[in-house]
Amino acid sequence: MHRRLLLILFFLFIQLTAGTAARAAFIFEKIVLPPQFNGTLVLDAAYDQAGMLWLISNSGLLRYDGDKVICFNMQTVPAVNYTGFNRIMADHAGNVWLGGKEGLLRFDLKRWTVQSVAFRRPEDADAPNDRMVARIFETKDGQVLAGTKGGKLFLVRNGQLEKLFDARRFLDSSYRDCAINQINQSDDGLLWLGTAAGRLIQLDMSGKTGPVGYGLPEFRNLNIFRIACVSDAVLFNSETSTYVLDRRTGHIRRMEQPPLSTISFCELQGHTFLLTDKIYGTNGWLSVFDYPQRTWTDSILTPADVLAVTASYGNKAMLTNGVSLYTLTWQNDLIQQRMYSAARTNSIRAICKDIRGQLLVGSYQDHFVKLDPQTGTVKKMNALQPYCFLSWNADSILIGEEGSGLFWYENGRTTPVRFPKEGNGQVRLDNFVTCLQRETDAWVWVGTYHGLYLADLRHRGSPRIIQGSLAPVIQQTRISDVLALGGRRLLATDEGLFCFSMQDTIVRSFSDTLRHHGFYSLQKINNEIWAASGDLGLVILDTAGHILKTIGLKDGLAGNTVFSLKRWRDYLIAGTEHGISVIRLPAGEDTLGPQRIHNYTVYDGLPSNECNTSALFVADSLAYVGTTNGIAVFRPDRLFEAKNDTSQTPLYISVLRIEGPDKTVYVDYSLPYRGYDEIRIPAGTPFFSITIHAASATSGTPLYGQQYYRLSEKEAWHEITDRNDFSFVNMRPGSYRLELAARAADGRWIEGLFSKALYVAPLYYQTGWFRIGVLLLALCAVALLVGFVIRYQKKQLEKERSLRLKIAGDLHDDVGSMLTGMSLQADLLLHGRGGRQQEYLQRIADTGRSAVNIMGDIVWSIDPRNDDTRSLVSRLKSYAETLLFPAGIEVDFQCAGDDAPQHLPQRIRQNVMLICKEALTNICKHAGATRVSLLLSDNDGWLCITIADNGGGMPAENNGGHGLRNMQMRADAIGAVLYFPETQKGVTVKLEVPAGRKEKRNRH
Repeated sequence: MHRRLLLILFFLFIQLTAGTAARAAFIFEKIVLPPQFNGTLVLDAAYDQAGMLWLISNSGLLRYDGDKVICFNMQTVPAVNYTGFNRIMADHAGNVWLGGKEGLLRFDLKRWTVQSVAFRRPEDADAPNDRMVARIFETKDGQVLAGTKGGKLFLVRNGQLEKLFDARRFLDSSYRDCAINQINQSDDGLLWLGTAAGRLIQLDMSGKTGPVGYGLPEFRNLNIFRIACVSDAVLFNSETSTYVLDRRTGHIRRMEQPPLSTISFCELQGHTFLLTDKIYGTNGWLSVFDYPQRTWTDSILTPADVLAVTASYGNKAMLTNGVSLYTLTWQNDLIQQRMYSAARTNSIRAICKDIRGQLLVGSYQDHFVKLDPQTGTVKKMNALQPYCFLSWNADSILIGEEGSGLFWYENGRTTPVRFPKEGNGQVRLDNFVTCLQRETDAWVWVGTYHGLYLADLRHRGSPRIIQGSLAPVIQQTRISDVLALGGRRLLATDEGLFCFSMQDTIVRSFSDTLRHHGFYSLQKINNEIWAASGDLGLVILDTAGHILKTIGLKDGLAGNTVFSLKRWRDYLIAGTEHGISVIRLPAGEDTLGPQRIHNYTVYDGLPSNECNTSALFVADSLAYVGTTNGIAVFRPDRLFEAKNDTSQTPLYISVLRIEGPDKTVYVDYSLPYRGYDEIRIPAGTPFFSITIHAASATSGTPLYGQQYYRLSEKEAWHEITDRNDFSFVNMRPGSYRLELAARAADGRWIEGLFSKALYVAPLYYQTGWFRIGVLLLALCAVALLVGFVIRYQKKQLEKERSLRLKIAGDLHDDVGSMLTGMSLQADLLLHGRGGRQQEYLQRIADTGRSAVNIMGDIVWSIDPRNDDTRSLVSRLKSYAETLLFPAGIEVDFQCAGDDAPQHLPQRIRQNVMLICKEALTNICKHAGATRVSLLLSDNDGWLCITIADNGGGMPAENNGGHGLRNMQMRADAIGAVLYFPETQKGVTVKLEVPAGRKEKRNRH
């Protein structure tokens, strides 16, 4: 009884001192879930290989990537019948396994398909309990095991469940329940099965040794529901306590420490932690015990619920009470925490060390306290609210209090520093002190919320010394730091940087460029001024106030708001709103780059990411940084060297959403699990979007503050504004390289988080082959056109040549022969008989007239101005009158139909004229007619010419001479119809010529 009471008292002491003495090795955070989780009852959970969280719940199978939730049920693709399943396990091969009363279900994440795993021998699963999967486990070599409520252990082999072991045959019939509720594997490959019979079973999968059972009488038929393998021991929980099996001796003992019942085991990165739970009223405490080290690691205030570990990933475990989810992240030990409080925030305002090595701390919650840096023990001094400390000598520390002015701290006692009221050249000191800077043995600069004062501590006075046009500005703003620069004093204020001259007591602006920018801390490094600003990061100036450089988020600093700044040897420590930056100062001509800035956040063990003004103290090679929830203690050089800024968590494409031209949507969730070298977007895609995921994004705090992407190395980085989504609209076809980068929570710029080829397929008319084909067709068309033009030109030249030859022939045959005859007649006239002169002259005249007529015919036939029916009619009438009137034949010429002229090509017009001339000549020579009628009419686009005489008609024996044959040949050549209708007297010639339409004309 006394022993149990002592254990309880010991544990209570641990709980009461945990917030101050223990280093917070774990960060406990609640996962903020989307609204889809409201009302969801979590049955089991698992992390897949990409760090995404899978939950089996009462509403379905859920996947959570830190931003979006995917729910699978019978209506989704793939369809998942989640009812009856209450166990889930994600292996390292890209599968999620579901187990329950329906057996085992495999979700292939690479193919995005679901299938039920059948039993190889149906008789092995005859009983319902033999089919009900109680535990799923993946061995170190990647094999999947399933333990059932009936006590059978199955191995997934070739897509089927093959029985490996039957606990009912191994245990005797006195055990009521042989369910295999737990499976684990030790480093030597042996399996350890926890059963509902209260027996721990060792199983060799290779079959070299037989199964071995372990147990104690007191937990017979009690469920063993958790197992952890540690070196040569096996830890396991029964329903009464936690036990340790010594594998070397086979001895089982009950664990006496921790004194409370273990509710869960947490195995992270080779360490085994025991989680114990105790609820006090409305609060609960989760205490963590490091089993290998046999030490308490942490004590965390939690909701008043029993929490159990359901999944782990890397250095993170997930806990649940069935409704809410929490993460427990294990931290390294480079940063020690002091005065950290899980129950409430503990904002640290000022830190100093006294002569005895004790830390003096000003805290908003605890006020003025003394902290033992070794044990973490906190002793409350009084109700003062120290804002800043200034070590005056070995025994005295000057305190600047927020609201009560100045105090001396000596030998553990505080006494106020009283100043006279305003008057006699003295000004009243503002009581809200923000900074202290020693000037002499008796004088000190006092910065306050409302101005700067030079206080005489010996005579207790504060003369009015600040002058100049900017003096009212200084006396109405907050002064955060004072730095000595020879005969000047540099002031960091909310309104910028100012400089006070000790010679003329005039205050001036140190940098007009920085006016209205707030500053909190100043450090002089070599001949440069390093100023901590409220929005620009670190500003480096020369002693004349010229800005040399700024260092902010884009340069690798943890944040652009720097509250505190302190130098230690070759390192500069900056406390920001997003963590701590440790900067290795450049030597010689070296430049300050990101490789010289290492940043630290809560992921590295800080109690809080936000630091406080003035709360930075360095002593004995240790830096003490006050945050909004406790003090971070570290050695700057070791912390800097231990930081691996090249470490990075990769990004995945968790969702690829493609919207087709027909508005159909295709969504691919499988990209994080399958190997691929290229992301292919189908041709004609008007819209697609990408959702990215970091492997640790499902915790309460985002791993990366902001993500960026680009599509080639030549592009600038584009910010992903919609958290983790970015979209592309009507993207041009082609090949790209999609790269992702991010800015970490500590401000580091990280590239190379993702790099994949992105190919947007073109439509057929956007392909190179199509364009080449179109170009070839165009070239062919041009070639054909050029060939046609050349052939046309050749044809025209040929026609011109033929025409020229014809004209030459006509001139040679007709006119030439006539001219030759005229020449002979002239010779005869000159040398012939005188009595025949009149005959020769008449012949010459007749021949000349004939030559003129022939020349007129030739000129008329080739003149393009005559290519119409009106010119033909006029020429035919003139010719008929000229030929027939001298022969005594009367001519009756008539025209009917449309008077508008119709176009007649030269070839048709010439042949029509020759046919008509031949017909009139025949009448003149052979018909013996006294009257000839010519009728020209337009009949539906055809020119109809009728020549009729009243002569003796055509002789019966005349079958057509050369004249008639020539007439018919000419008519056929131009597509005309020539015929001779029967008449009672004389001969009628009818010629129908196409003058507009091309239809075949039948002979009437």
